[in-house]
Amino acid sequence: MNVRSRVPAEMSCGVFISEEAYWRDQYAREPYYELGLMYDDYAAAYRIGYQARVSNIEDSFEEHEIQFEVMYNRVRGAARLNWPTARLAVRAAWAHAVEALMSVDTA
Repeated sequence: MNVRSRVPAEMSCGVFISEEAYWRDQYAREPYYELGLMYDDYAAAYRIGYQARVSNIEDSFEEHEIQFEVMYNRVRGAARLNWPTARLAVRAAWAHAVEALMSVDTA
């Protein structure tokens, strides 16, 4: 994998679209999924995770975790997830985005 500290903007748009589609399909299969919640309850958390990963490819999740919590509480809107559960979704999207970046990088 050719690791970059930041993904070029023209590549990140494709990653964002593919990650959105992936999580829309996957969210109810995740171990932290709460019965009765919809994708929209998780969307902000996923978006924070994969967008942040594209901008901070070499950083660890822990380096940004406090910022993620602040961001989530600011943008969550009507999402019914509390931070401890949203944190799991952010972390999952952060981790999964590496796979998406690798596939873009090798294409």
